[in-house]
Amino acid sequence: AQGGENGLRGHGGPVRAIIALPDAATMVSGGFDSAIIVWDIATGAARRVLRIHDSTVNALVPLADGCFASGGEDAKIAIWCGDAPAPARLLEGHQGPIAALAVSPDGQWLASASWDRTLRLWPLQRPADPVRVVTEHAAPINGLAFTPDAAAIVSGSYAGQIRVTPLNGAPARQVQIAAAINGLALAPDGRIVATGADGRVRIFDLDLAVKTEIALPDGPLTAIAVSPDGRTIAAAGMRTPVTLIDVVSAQPKSRILGPGLPIWSLAFSRDGAGLFSGGADRAVRRWDTATGQPAGEAMSSPGDVLRARANDPGARVFRACAACHGITADDTGRAGPSLHGI
Repeated sequence: AQGGENGLRGHGGPVRAIIALPDAATMVSGGFDSAIIVWDIATGAARRVLRIHDSTVNALVPLADGCFASGGEDAKIAIWCGDAPAPARLLEGHQGPIAALAVSPDGQWLASASWDRTLRLWPLQRPADPVRVVTEHAAPINGLAFTPDAAAIVSGSYAGQIRVTPLNGAPARQVQIAAAINGLALAPDGRIVATGADGRVRIFDLDLAVKTEIALPDGPLTAIAVSPDGRTIAAAGMRTPVTLIDVVSAQPKSRILGPGLPIWSLAFSRDGAGLFSGGADRAVRRWDTATGQPAGEAMSSPGDVLRARANDPGARVFRACAACHGITADDTGRAGPSLHGI
């Protein structure tokens, strides 16, 4: 399928991170421009633009009660709740860029992985409790996930090391592969899915035995996501378009040939019927996972007035503004004011 102009346009640089919030109506993206944009999926409008990080927003994760956390290249982690323009909490302690975030299934811990080679566990329910620091990796950590029972944390590093670290203090177990780990996710049944710089998707069980290895063409993979039902893996990379892989057959079932390479981020919708991708063209794109076709109209489109003047130079420039600014008098629910009459 050839992707169309189905992008959410608002970032001033490549889109580095995407999450769908549990309410199924909200999506959040983070970019190389240091901005975090909260999107209304139904209308395609940007509700809020948030800024706290000094540089690239590398990671996002949903939390309870509609909150979410962001992690940046500046080593900061911010927790955002409600409509407040400032974070509810700012977590500092890492000495290098935050590369990944994860929340435990019981909601007790927020885990962070950094290029300073450490994992940190931040208490969410009892903020006064001490932060736990895990220093097990010999290289920057790029991927992170909790096991479904919240008993252990899984991490993957630039050195090709995948570790399962029990939270009860038991010894960690690990496996070494011959490629840097660029992304990591866990399926609902506990299977570990990792993407490598060698263009391979590997599936492990929790004992770290390799169950499946799928080679995709065109080189390093940079993004990975697993559908909520665990049946589909989405992977993409520097030159590899979004590829949907059937977990049962361990075979690619479709490729989404849209713009935006390299792809930096992937996230399934809460029902698994849609997929969001973010890449170098500064847009978040929506896809139908059943067909591989673009899903819905351009989420940043300001409507028929602009489409009717698509060849006007000003209309082309305004596409970058349309995510946050409407052009009709009643279009006031976006992150910025309506420009009607200007």
